[in-house]
Formats: sequence, structure tokens, C-alpha cells
Amino acid sequence: MSANYHVVRFEGVLDISRYPEFRKIFEELPLATPVLVDLTAIEAADSIFLSEMMLARRRQTAPFAILIAPLGRIARVFGITGLDRREYVFSDLTEAVASLNLDPETKDPAPD
Repeated sequence: MSANYHVVRFEGVLDISRYPEFRKIFEELPLATPVLVDLTAIEAADSIFLSEMMLARRRQTAPFAILIAPLGRIARVFGITGLDRREYVFSDLTEAVASLNLDPETKDPAPD
């Protein structure tokens, strides 16, 4: 975790068998801190995981970015569901972090 934004990294398969784990992670996110959800190391995700992630995004009061690998199963899932066309989904880490609107001087969230 960065002092400037919160990073959540997932690995492996994210399906209903891991529901308690990822639900707890999403429920405990700091709502006023920008969040980067890194999905670049996951192999698969089911609709339960995607739903919980989107609910977490809706609860968030600070910027929220999702990082996915540019190719592979997850990119296809995001393409089929239309999630890849959302302004908060990125396949480039630099762009994802930039979307969190951090003040370049302090690396804290920029004032609105």
C-alpha cells in the first residue's frame, strides 16, 4: 500500500470459492483514499467477483482504477462485458496511477 493510494493485488482464480476473501478486502477499502485494483496476475474471474468489485467502486468516494493485462482471459472478459470501455479500466500502470488524480507535488490526491 502506498501512503498516497491503496493498492489491492489479486492472483489466481477469483470465483465464488474465494468470495469471503475478496468481499472482505473490498468492504475494508478506505473510502476516501484512491484505490488501484491490480488484476494483472489473475487467471480468471467470475461474475460474483466482478459484481463485488463494481459495488466497491460505487461505494468509493475517491478515485478508483482497475489495472488489467492487455491480453488474455481477463481482457476478453472485460471486452465481452463492456468493462474495458470504462474510463477507470487500464492496461497501463502509468495511466492507471495518473487517473487517481494525485497531486504531482505531494503525490496526494489533488484537490477538486
